[in-house]
Parts: sequence; structure tokens; C-alpha cells
Amino acid sequence: MIKDSELVSANPLSNITVILCRPEGQTNIGSVCRAMKTMGIMNLSIVDMQTPVDLNTIRTWSLTAFDIYENARHFPSLQEAIAEVQLVVATSRRIGKNRKFFGLSAEEFAHQLPQYKHQKIALIFGNEKNGLNEEEMDLCHTLIHIPTSDLYPSLNLAQAVQIVAYELFKQSLHLHMSDIHPFTAITSEETLNLANTLTQYLDQFGFFAISRENGYRHVKNFWQAIIGRASLTAKEAQFLEKMIRQLTHMKVKESLPPSAQSDS
Repeated sequence: MIKDSELVSANPLSNITVILCRPEGQTNIGSVCRAMKTMGIMNLSIVDMQTPVDLNTIRTWSLTAFDIYENARHFPSLQEAIAEVQLVVATSRRIGKNRKFFGLSAEEFAHQLPQYKHQKIALIFGNEKNGLNEEEMDLCHTLIHIPTSDLYPSLNLAQAVQIVAYELFKQSLHLHMSDIHPFTAITSEETLNLANTLTQYLDQFGFFAISRENGYRHVKNFWQAIIGRASLTAKEAQFLEKMIRQLTHMKVKESLPPSAQSDS
């Protein structure tokens, strides 16, 4: 993954990592490396490779971008791959109630790049055949939607990477790293833990008994998405957790008989 010292560098996209989930095609991996390097994105991670690695094929298709693959990191799961990342961005041609709460175009997301330029960002691309599964989508904070024609809606993996990388590169030409005072946001792992904690507090509060249409998983994903996009600092995350915890404690205390309230 990316070191903090590398975030402010000559390459304004050094804070971005492309993560391929369960890729199958060696030619696709080589082509992804080319797509990344032409747009200045140098960090690649691969999750749960589905086929034996063929270095000759990857080298042939990546050409002078083979160093991207040589420096790539490999992980057994997406959750491990994003543990140190602050913002996790899914990519998909599909949108709907089972995707994310909303989707941005690649261009719209690129325009938000200045606010995240001191944070570690992961761009998540799914399997060539099936895209991202539900578990992988649940780990993401927001979604880049790549619209395609109904005549042939499926994009090649490298094409999808190229589209997103191109929009980010265009925006990066206008970035100046000193424009925004840097701060450290909580990681995706800390975001997930906070989302779980806040959802548990709501459960204790009786929220799910009152609002049955909002399932536990749906609410947890909601917390995770908005916290991830907000790029909270550790201090802000602690304050939010404390505030919801105190509200829950007040609700529980109100439900006790007067004698028990005075003892609590």
C-alpha cells in the first residue's frame, strides 16, 4: 500500500491504489498495468487471483508498464487489502438498491479529488465476469458508475480502469498539494468498526424495533458509506461514537423505573 510520506510527491495520484478483485485474465492484468501507468497511477493490489500467474503473458500485454505488476501487492481478501485506506470506491456499470446509496460518474468523482488528495484512496474493480459481489460492495464507501449502452453493456476490465484513471489524471493536472491543509482520516478498517459500533447502539436504542424496514445490514452500510466519504479524523470519530453512546445510555435510563434511575 502507500506510505504516508509518499502522499505529497511529484505525482499527485500517488495516494491512489487500483485493486482488482478476483481477476481471471492474465492479458487483462497486463492491460490494466498499461492503463494505469499512462495516467500516472502506479499502485496496484490484487485480491484472490483466480488463475495461475503467467508472467510472460502479463509482461507481453503490459509492455513497459510491467513494473506496475512487479510492485503489486497480493491479498487473500478485499478487507485486508483496504485496511490502511481512508476512502474505498467501488466501480460498476450497475446501479440500484443493492449497489450503494448513490453513484457518481468518473468525472464527478474526479472533481471531488481535491478534498481527498491527502487521503489514501482505493479504486475497486470486480471480476471480469461477475463484477463485485455483495460482500465486496459492502466494504466500499461510494460508487463510481460507468454507464454503457444496452446494446453491449459489459466493459473490458482494462477499459473500465482506463476510463476512471483518465478522469482522475485530467483533474490531477489542476491539483496543488499545498492548497489544502493535510489531515489524517481514519482507515477503512476503523470506519467499519465505527459503523458496527454505531449500529449496535441504535439496536440498543430500539431503532430496529421501531423502523423495521431499515435492516441492521442496511443501516451499517449507511453509516460506513457516509463516514467513509466524510473522511473523519480519529478525534471526530471518537466524538461521534461518544455522542451516540450517550444518547443510547439516556434512552436506556429513561426506560428504567425511578428507583433504578437514581441508582444509575
